[in-house]
Amino acid sequence: MKSLQLRAVVSEVEEACTAPPVTTDVAASACDQDGATTYRLAKSLGSITPTSAHRSDGEGAGGSIVLQFDRTDSDVLASATRETIDERMAILLDGRVISAPQVMEPLTGGEVTLAFGSSAEAREVDDRLRATTSEASR
Repeated sequence: MKSLQLRAVVSEVEEACTAPPVTTDVAASACDQDGATTYRLAKSLGSITPTSAHRSDGEGAGGSIVLQFDRTDSDVLASATRETIDERMAILLDGRVISAPQVMEPLTGGEVTLAFGSSAEAREVDDRLRATTSEASR
């Protein structure tokens, strides 16, 4: 599985995004998956790598992915969410924002569910998360 980067969201603008994928830990701008939103992001709060991912297609148009983490990455996630309570935290995959939820409380259970607007979007993220480096460069 690929790693996910965690960052506090400074601001966002819904407009065509042309920012390159984020490749450093410093503050940066990033696009969402569709290139329709530009996020200004604070420096990295850390990276986490799921030990497993289970995709579920919802009854309506949506879908979700349940991610599980080992103890070390669970601690990184808990720390990052403690730092961003009452703020939005971006989750990046391949340098693009796949989710930017409002953090209401620290996530300490080692599991996160990412909800998407469509099952196709959830499937795309799941495929990218599982892609090897050689598959991703095609």
